[in-house]
Amino acid sequence: MVVMVTLTLTLLGVAFLIIWRWWNVRPALFWGWGYLCWAACDLLLLPDFRSASLRPEILPQALFLTSIFLQMHGLQDRIGEAKFALRTRLALYISVTSVTAWLVLFPHLKWVELLIRLMMRLALTGIALATMRRHLKQKVDKLLFGVVVAMTLSIIAVAIPLIHAARLSGGGPISTDIVMMARDVGNVVSIAFSLAIFLAVLLDVAQHHRNEALLDSLTGLPNRRQFEVFRKTEWRRAAHERQSISLLLIDVDLFKAYNDTYGHAAGDQCLIAIAGVIRATVQQRGNLCVRLGGEEFAVLIPGADVSDAFVVAEKICLGVRTMSLPHENNPHGVVTVSIGVAAVVPINNDERTLFEAADTALYSAKSHGRNRVEEAIWSV
Repeated sequence: MVVMVTLTLTLLGVAFLIIWRWWNVRPALFWGWGYLCWAACDLLLLPDFRSASLRPEILPQALFLTSIFLQMHGLQDRIGEAKFALRTRLALYISVTSVTAWLVLFPHLKWVELLIRLMMRLALTGIALATMRRHLKQKVDKLLFGVVVAMTLSIIAVAIPLIHAARLSGGGPISTDIVMMARDVGNVVSIAFSLAIFLAVLLDVAQHHRNEALLDSLTGLPNRRQFEVFRKTEWRRAAHERQSISLLLIDVDLFKAYNDTYGHAAGDQCLIAIAGVIRATVQQRGNLCVRLGGEEFAVLIPGADVSDAFVVAEKICLGVRTMSLPHENNPHGVVTVSIGVAAVVPINNDERTLFEAADTALYSAKSHGRNRVEEAIWSV
């Protein structure tokens, strides 16, 4: 039984490390090492190792505490509270490992050692539960929360009779039935928890790939695919609520000449900087700024009329110009953008009209000297 559990935990640890290495899911790194430490702890508890005295008594204790430390850190790292969790758990880990190292010298205090282990696990699961309760946004998070609750209750149910038996034994052997029950329940709980978080990691990987498909790899802005989905959704909402919807089309002036002069690496950095200006300017919730491709960007502002959108466009135009990125082929001497603005109140299903209106305004801005904003209002 112990061999099967050890093998299972080892395979899970390796699987988590593969997920971390291939898909860069950082919590999987902590979970992987955590389960490998747990497997090593189980391995050292096998009769052959125990009878041959091949390891100091503190080693399996330290491996056990290390595995809990890593698993819970991976759990909190997944939901974005890693730094505080790491510092807290590191302090607990060092202090508790030091205390248990001394307690193994006194067999009659075995029950104190078990009590400290129980308190350690409850402290760690308590921290995880308190944090997770604020992040129950997905079904898998609710599943993990339920598993950790069940794990905590199981730990208490098994640890109390084990501690009581150790206290009564006065340092002598503990009833085999109690030890086996504690080990079996602990193994079931640990494997159930590992399977639950393995499911969470796989869902994280799937979500990561979905997000990648909707993001521009260079700037980190949403890409054209996400723009089309968002535009259709907001168009229908605006038509239903009889609200205006605005679109800004942004083009970097003379960008091909910039690339030819300064190189494609500098061109990429230029686009990243412009994306940062757009993102910082259009930060209100509900707006969407995207990179359509090449040197073209777009901003969709639901609920804004043309005057509101024009103000936003002017801020973007000014923000790019004040970055003062040198551009010797631009008459202004620095990198600039031209922006076309359109706003409509939809009354039919042809959302392409908004894009065509903004595109016409953009063409007008470029033909009138660039580094400017032009507006076009079309009736729909």
